[in-house]
Amino acid sequence: MMPAVKMLRDNFNNAQREQSDTNLDAVLKLSVNAGDHLKVYAGLAQKTRSASYQERYLWLHLQSTGDLADGFNYIGNIKLNPEVAREIELGFDFHVHVTMISPRIYYRDIDDYIQGTPTDNAKAIMVSKAIANANTPLKFNNVEATIMGFDMPLHCNIDEHWAIH
Repeated sequence: MMPAVKMLRDNFNNAQREQSDTNLDAVLKLSVNAGDHLKVYAGLAQKTRSASYQERYLWLHLQSTGDLADGFNYIGNIKLNPEVAREIELGFDFHVHVTMISPRIYYRDIDDYIQGTPTDNAKAIMVSKAIANANTPLKFNNVEATIMGFDMPLHCNIDEHWAIH
């Protein structure tokens, strides 16, 4: 076995691997009828996600992450915190006869977002280049993230059997 692989294995096996997460999810939705055809909508939410097995315990990258379709190899991080996303959403539903449109804007702030970032682990970089002839592997780490956007679902019944979504 390659000395670098052996060292990665031994470091993982000697690490404290036991992890326990306590997660809280909550949703508050409010909608108010503002007329015959209009409903105003507001929502607040918190969603928590713990690291997956690969994100937390993958000590040797190679192809076990399937390159996540981005051409990079990934290694895990035992010390990952759960992601905590808090979101506010505002919008309305407008419907007339067979048509409904529901535009929404949202803002999501994510603490401890789990993202692959370049590793500084020299042994992992050496193994990646020697075995897989790959780029510097990415290590899953917690970073801060913000996601904001706009959605606009549209629904239109053409007849009793056909609809456009």
